[in-house]
Amino acid sequence: MSLTDDIPTVRTRQPPPPLTGSMEHYACGIAIKRAVIKTPQSIIDELVTLRDLQLSKEYDFDGDAATHKHSGIVYHNKRDILEQPTRVHPHGRDGSVELSDFTVDDYWFEVDRLCYLAVLEYIQKYPTIITSLWWKNRGHVLVYEPRAFLSRHQDQDIGYTYDTRENVIGKHEISTRNVMSTTMHIADCEGGEMYFPYADLTVEAREGDIILFPANYLGSHEITPVAEGNRRLSYLQFFGQGSMEALTSAEEGLAITEPREGFIDPFMWCPTVRGDFLKYSGWTAEEVTSQYPAFGHEGTPKYSTSVFKDSQGLQVGGGSPTEGDT
Repeated sequence: MSLTDDIPTVRTRQPPPPLTGSMEHYACGIAIKRAVIKTPQSIIDELVTLRDLQLSKEYDFDGDAATHKHSGIVYHNKRDILEQPTRVHPHGRDGSVELSDFTVDDYWFEVDRLCYLAVLEYIQKYPTIITSLWWKNRGHVLVYEPRAFLSRHQDQDIGYTYDTRENVIGKHEISTRNVMSTTMHIADCEGGEMYFPYADLTVEAREGDIILFPANYLGSHEITPVAEGNRRLSYLQFFGQGSMEALTSAEEGLAITEPREGFIDPFMWCPTVRGDFLKYSGWTAEEVTSQYPAFGHEGTPKYSTSVFKDSQGLQVGGGSPTEGDT
């Protein structure tokens, strides 16, 4: 099944068709979908502009020095702040910039759609993940300048220690709900590779490639320094589970919203992921159940993976709702 097969989308304007390629699978649940889209130069130019605007919000500049507005940390060489990635939010800017082929907004809606389709293809390899995909977040872009890098980490890490628990519990736990991560490279880059230590896998930054991987420790990764004369641009998105009931705080309330036509909100339910997967994969519900016996029996907690049988001894599903089932 091709990544570009017709899957419902909220956008009515259709951007140019993306490139296609087979999904490659590696150890630790890591996968790559190659060359799904070409990026106009205008998109890259806009991201650099957004990066500059973001830095002006975060720092006070005085000649070569820069002071972080929130922490008060002073960088005597402002280049030092460019040795770490800058997060920008292309979905959140005001207005849109017209391009020759389609608007900037259309590009980001298409990127969001392609990442979702890649997830649907990923499910074919790991069907049991489908019940853990409740919602997705609105993606953001990390801009890396030459020498910028990111040290080894996992995407569920919230900086928790027992001593810092009061600062994170009930306030900043959203990343603990991440199940899987997607990273799409917006442009080619020398250096800036993703290295997955537990799979001993190095992934080069190539335009249009989507990397999918577990958000937990198995998908731990780092970004190597970007080579001189290069810029690394990556679009990051997370798919997670759990509600926001325990994640609200006095400082900032979070909410998962229903999908709205023409909008990409910060956190959105994925209400059609099962039907979308069946349509995308061509699998029947029975084929899913053969790979994941609990599929379709998620109404109550599971304590075993026993197979239900009818009076004739034929399997009718799976997922035991009680401890006593055998």
